[in-house]
Amino acid sequence: MEARYNPKEVEEKLYKMWEERGYFYVKTDTKKKKYVIVIPPPNITGFLHMGHALNNTIQDILIRWKRMEGYNSLWVPGTDHAGIATQNVVEKELLKKGITRKQLGREKFLEEVWKWKEKYGSRIIYQLKKLGASCDWTRIRFTMDKPLTEAVKECFVRLYKKGLIYKGKRIINWCPRCETALSDDEVEYKEENGYLFYIKYPLLDGGFIEVATTRPETMLGDTAVAVNPLDGRYKNLIGKMVKLPFVERIIPIIADERVEIEFGTGAVKITPAHDPNDFEIANIHNLEFVVVMNEEGVMNENAGKFKNLNRFECRNKIIDELKKLELLSKVENYTNRVGHCYRCDTIIEPYLSTQWFVKMKPLAEPAIEVAEKGKLKFYPERWKKVYLNWLYNVKDWCISRQIWWGHRIPVWYCKNETCPPIVEKETPKKCPNCGNYEIYQDEDVLDTWFSSWLWPFSVFGWPEKTKDLEIFYPTDTLVTASEILFFWVARMVMAGIEFMGEIPFENVYIHGTVRDSTGKKMSKSLGNAIDPVEIIEKYGADSLRFGLISLTAFGQDVFLSTDFHIKGRNFTNKLWNASRYIINKCKELNIKEIKSLENIEKAHFPEKWIISITDEIIEKTTDSLEKFHFNEALNNLYNFFWH
Repeated sequence: MEARYNPKEVEEKLYKMWEERGYFYVKTDTKKKKYVIVIPPPNITGFLHMGHALNNTIQDILIRWKRMEGYNSLWVPGTDHAGIATQNVVEKELLKKGITRKQLGREKFLEEVWKWKEKYGSRIIYQLKKLGASCDWTRIRFTMDKPLTEAVKECFVRLYKKGLIYKGKRIINWCPRCETALSDDEVEYKEENGYLFYIKYPLLDGGFIEVATTRPETMLGDTAVAVNPLDGRYKNLIGKMVKLPFVERIIPIIADERVEIEFGTGAVKITPAHDPNDFEIANIHNLEFVVVMNEEGVMNENAGKFKNLNRFECRNKIIDELKKLELLSKVENYTNRVGHCYRCDTIIEPYLSTQWFVKMKPLAEPAIEVAEKGKLKFYPERWKKVYLNWLYNVKDWCISRQIWWGHRIPVWYCKNETCPPIVEKETPKKCPNCGNYEIYQDEDVLDTWFSSWLWPFSVFGWPEKTKDLEIFYPTDTLVTASEILFFWVARMVMAGIEFMGEIPFENVYIHGTVRDSTGKKMSKSLGNAIDPVEIIEKYGADSLRFGLISLTAFGQDVFLSTDFHIKGRNFTNKLWNASRYIINKCKELNIKEIKSLENIEKAHFPEKWIISITDEIIEKTTDSLEKFHFNEALNNLYNFFWH
């Protein structure tokens, strides 16, 4: 044996041997008690980052521990098609060649995405293997594999026929860059410094009413001004009419108790097609809906002379014009929560659009009950409250996306517009209502999370009643990060109960976020990211894994210095040297086989002592692992061996 441990030489050989001998493969017909984890599927666009490294190291610890305890220990791997993210990546690649998605057309573009997926989509799987992940690679799944696509169709059709999926015209979050709808959970809010503009709206019978807004470009779509009925300042103005500047639309002053008396002047503009609160008010007061921009965030014909300006150019132009007309009273500095697209960081636009939605409240009720009754357990327990608060206030889920990469919505329409939509798993040959052969499929695809929420059972073949599904569902533990608690965890619980009749896992372990030594979240853009692949190449996977877990206190964020892995490197070297010493000693003494003591009473005192300490460490470590206290378990082993 070499005097110094060389992980590059050892780890690759070991992992290859494990795979070739089928050590990670799990038989379906085993009589052993099962322990199952399904991997949170990484995006096919992804590279292994420290968050992945931490998450998958924790899963691997649990799987290997249960395997050592004699369980039929299955870890199912896979990847996610990541609709918007993947489409964006491929579009950028095409733009380098001067080609746009729209120039190619849908079918040709999808061919390009599949080519990209075949070339780069398995990159992160290769990196997970380098990390030492002991998944059953014979069971690897992809969210757009044919069986998983069938599961998505089955789910959509069942929920539609149950009245839990509907198509409606509502205010949604719209990304003008990606040109698609986003669910509420896909919007990232940032505190930003902006302005509050005070604008005078002329009253028809003379005088003005002053409103305050952060988005003056949307005033072109106003269909009312609202005041609180308890606000004495405006009591005499309720019911009067206003002439909207620039477009000269005549709009009413209405009373609504939702108007905040303290905000601005206490009078607010109502823009039903571009604000979710205004949308609700407009429905109650039967107001008109006027959309003033297109899907690219450019002002349309309803914007009058501001047509063809983008929304921010329009804002500046309107402010200039208001000043000239002496209709801008004042401008105040104002800190506002601004929503951004979670994929491209573009400021989202609240937008009136026809989309597909899932009714969430009926699905949320049983998901609430299992948490309240303790059947679904969270580690740390504080996340239970966060999970429940979201479900108590859950809104309908916008599931349609105006992109091309993803699961196409299984809905067809007849050219005869009087016929209702045709919702079926397979393409119909003709309209079942009128017999017309001219039918066409909905252009939209489903939200990526619509396939992901089925993951704990779709990977086992659902809706088919497979042996895998019978044996391995429900799974046991989910290891994940807090940022996808709503995107994924809560929805998986809902789907598991709805389609399988039981929760998809019993334990949810939520680990912290990986940060640098100053507490900043690691990211390439900030220049503080540490590449786990580089550490693996130079110091080995065990050095990386040891370093991460030793710093992972129960449910807390992980703070990494640039040399966090050195302690792990030193420990692996210590293990190597100790093993080398024992092997060399055995050769010296001509010991061919090392056996455990058959009768401990015959052992010498030092042997009895070390055996008792070992038993104590096994008990402590097992207890720590059962509580998901991973750094405690590691430190027990480290202190036992090192000291």
